[in-house]
Amino acid sequence: MIRVLVYLVIVALLAFGAVWFAERPGDVVITWQGRRIDTSVMVLVAAVAAVAAACVIAWSILRAIVRAPDVVSRYLRIRRGVRGYRAVSRGLIAVGSGDARAAKKFTAEAVRIAPREPLTLLLSAQSAQLSGNRDAAVATFQEMADRDDTRVLGLQGLFVEAQRRHDHAAALGTFRRQRAVLLTAQAQALAGSDRERAIALTREAAKLAPDLVPAAALAGRLLGEAGERRRAARIIERAWRANPHPDLAAAYSGLRPGDSARQRLSRVETLAAKGPADAEAALAVARAALDAQEFSAARKALAPYTASPRKRVAALLAELEMAQGDEGRGREWMARALNARRDPAWTADAFVSDHWLPISPVSGRLDAFEWKDPLAGEDHGTVIEHRAEAPAAPAATPAVVIAKEADAKPSAAAQSAAGEGPPAAESPQPAPLPASQEGEEKEKAPRAAEEAAHADPFSAGGRSERRAMAAATAGESRAPRGRAMPAVAPAVIPLVHAPDDPGPNGEAEVEPAPEPSPPPADGWSRIRALFRP
Repeated sequence: MIRVLVYLVIVALLAFGAVWFAERPGDVVITWQGRRIDTSVMVLVAAVAAVAAACVIAWSILRAIVRAPDVVSRYLRIRRGVRGYRAVSRGLIAVGSGDARAAKKFTAEAVRIAPREPLTLLLSAQSAQLSGNRDAAVATFQEMADRDDTRVLGLQGLFVEAQRRHDHAAALGTFRRQRAVLLTAQAQALAGSDRERAIALTREAAKLAPDLVPAAALAGRLLGEAGERRRAARIIERAWRANPHPDLAAAYSGLRPGDSARQRLSRVETLAAKGPADAEAALAVARAALDAQEFSAARKALAPYTASPRKRVAALLAELEMAQGDEGRGREWMARALNARRDPAWTADAFVSDHWLPISPVSGRLDAFEWKDPLAGEDHGTVIEHRAEAPAAPAATPAVVIAKEADAKPSAAAQSAAGEGPPAAESPQPAPLPASQEGEEKEKAPRAAEEAAHADPFSAGGRSERRAMAAATAGESRAPRGRAMPAVAPAVIPLVHAPDDPGPNGEAEVEPAPEPSPPPADGWSRIRALFRP
């Protein structure tokens, strides 16, 4: 109604203006370059309007010519989209009606027009299922599972195909693992706000995938804090038998926060005995033994891994030697820790994180992180390391290191001769200096020794300071494994069932069709409906 009134007002104003000009005739004289033009006001207004209309028409023609390529391209794209939509629609209808021949025909047309569209992939998989080509259906569903926008539907299709092959292990394995990963991520996000819900989610995740380390570690920590220690211990022990991991050892040793260091050592030894003889078990026992001042137990646990130690093994041995007062061997193990092999870490697509993540930040794959050596296997190029906190301790200067290595050579050589510890590395002898430079080097030697005494952490200081520096060097093995994970927003993925899939419950949910709005009752209402937006 308002639009009609506005339209009538505009028409009335235009008519009033035309009548006003007609009732007031006048003359207009234009003199330009010696020429005189006499005309009336109405003729001038009409001429101006005609010139404006001609300009608008010319501009429209020029604009249409310039935009013709884009318009034609958009038209062809829209036409192609309409044809593809029509082919997909008819193909899905043919699949639903069981017409394999028509479904194959429309599938070929849809693949030719829009080969990478999600609905085209779905139609291809459904057409292959209808025609009995299971291999093509599995390949199409696998392609859908590798994409972000069709991952859930692709996994559902693979689940259906595995059930049809009576391969229940394959059908349930991937589904249970993916669901456990999503539940663990959701529990991490709720651990700080809704602990009861987080506990329920972690228990379900540990039940679906008992070997999923993040789920078992988080469930053990939350259940231990809630007082359900026996249930937490069973979950951690079951995961430890499949995948020994430092996070599980940390969660298991912290089930009773008030226990002494010796009690925690006993608990860690019990956990290590329940799983295979693994380096992680030895490291967990050695760490707990060092905290309990049981040096012989720590040395015994690390003995099988001293031939070619990794970084954490060498760091723990350095801390052990420093705790027993053997500075020379402690420095030697610290030097070996710098050049030792890397320890396993959470790695996905050459991205290294200090904590587990449900999704790879590089490729977006679900359940992509693995506990392994980042440099093992095939070459992935540059390895990206992600740390929650930047290291604070600066490295020693080269001059200080060289000075202290020179001081440590007699001690290391004596220990090697005595048959204690690993043999000391032989360094090449420096070339003799000329007589002119020998005096300068003698003058610089006391100053370098003084600077090394101040800068070296193993100079003549208290034993407590040396132990503190050894503990800082072994920070990687001492790092708390049970710290709270960062919040991860839960993923919201709509579950779409395949047309021939009855769903997990065997019942298809049909949404009621929206009821059409009733037509207006009288003619005046119909007229008003025409001007509604």
